[in-house]
Amino acid sequence: MRVLVLGALLVLGACIQPAQAALVTFSATLDGAQSGTASLGTGVGTATLDDVTGVMTINGTFTGLTGIASNAHVHGLAAPGVSAGILVPLTFTAASSGTFSGMGTLTAPNIAGAIAGQTYINIHSTVAGGGEIRGQLLVSAVPEPSSAALLGMALSLPAFIRRRRR
Repeated sequence: MRVLVLGALLVLGACIQPAQAALVTFSATLDGAQSGTASLGTGVGTATLDDVTGVMTINGTFTGLTGIASNAHVHGLAAPGVSAGILVPLTFTAASSGTFSGMGTLTAPNIAGAIAGQTYINIHSTVAGGGEIRGQLLVSAVPEPSSAALLGMALSLPAFIRRRRR
């Protein structure tokens, strides 16, 4: 039994990882309803954020705008439906359909706000200067590797104990 306990402690110790920067992944679905317009345009976007350096990288596509895209940004900090200032300017295709991308560095309060869901992507157009389509950036759920390892161990431990008793 001592060997079993010692082995379990060694495996648990191997699962412990030092604190380090995490890349937080976000996704957004853009549409006119979130921007308060009647646009049938849509878009999707993804972003990654280094929670230590504050570097955010954004990529996405849009289609079906009523006007021609005239600007694109990540805005924050704001709840859905509320306007806020520009955090990261984006490069974009000046057309009714295209792509957008960009990179910027967020401050500590903006990092916390982004993780709390208070940033959004806004595609402005020649028809809707305030923004034709918009989508809130929300954290995508990704399990931590160490959590998955601990869960696997916990689930396999009863079978291991039963096997040892035989």
